[in-house]
Amino acid sequence: MQELVPAIWDDLDLAQGTRTPAAVTRTVTLDGRTRRLDLTEDHDQELRDFLEPYLRAGNAPERPARIAGTDRPTVPRGPSDPVRVAWKARMRAFVDAHTGERPELSYRTPGGGINYPARLVDTFNAYERGEDWVHIWDNWKRPVTGMALWRQQAREDREAQKEDVRQ
Repeated sequence: MQELVPAIWDDLDLAQGTRTPAAVTRTVTLDGRTRRLDLTEDHDQELRDFLEPYLRAGNAPERPARIAGTDRPTVPRGPSDPVRVAWKARMRAFVDAHTGERPELSYRTPGGGINYPARLVDTFNAYERGEDWVHIWDNWKRPVTGMALWRQQAREDREAQKEDVRQ
């Protein structure tokens, strides 16, 4: 009986014609090119030693925040972030300009505070993209995610079963 054993070879050694078993796999991205490197422990340490000064000197990129279960970005975070400050100012100007025709369009809470509900954020983002924001506002539905999505699907399944029993 023969047994096949998969082997992963060190990419640097393999490029030079030598087969050396790899110990780790690293993913590296530079200028939009992503490569998966299978490396021996020695080559992995060489890579770490080479990159360490660059990683120490650089900053981690900010990932755009996303609303769970969607591909919609949230409001940028950070109280003094200039992008956030500008975005909020544009949103308030948009709301203030349209409150006469849409009084329910508001970012003010009954206590005088400020709140940016998801419906308002979606509407404003549609406005900034040049889309029909009135349609977005009038037909907006809260995205269903997580446990609420599971409950909704379970409810729909029960309804479908009841319908099957009736027929």
